[in-house]
Amino acid sequence: MWLAITTRTAPASTLQRSCEWTRKHFCGASRTEIGASRRIARFTTCTAEGEKDCDSLNVLGYTATTAPNGAASWRAEFAEHFPDKTVLVMPDNDVPGREYAVKVCGSLHGVARFVEVIEIPEGFKDVSDFLAHASDPKAALRALVEVS
Repeated sequence: MWLAITTRTAPASTLQRSCEWTRKHFCGASRTEIGASRRIARFTTCTAEGEKDCDSLNVLGYTATTAPNGAASWRAEFAEHFPDKTVLVMPDNDVPGREYAVKVCGSLHGVARFVEVIEIPEGFKDVSDFLAHASDPKAALRALVEVS
């Protein structure tokens, strides 16, 4: 069950809407991060700053999720979806990204089993940019996670 769906309509545009089923069955329920109940099924989860980054991670076989509407929209209530999970936080390489990482880690403290920030190397905007420049994206991401 998805509580919100975000559709990428252009390279930097998104359309966000609630699912009809959500409106019928969860009236008044709190908002939750994109794809939470479906995507946070595996033990290790990546949380990235945007939908594009989640898509890049999903293509490589990683479970990834994000908060709707960018870095500033993470809410403490999202943490309840990560009990006993290992969470890899992959923020963008900018001030809002670092603030996002602090906010996510703070809300997951005491809920998730383990939380780690994966620093994207200088010269890359975000995890998608890093992966796009790698000759073997899966190996590059694995190496980045091991270094952190």
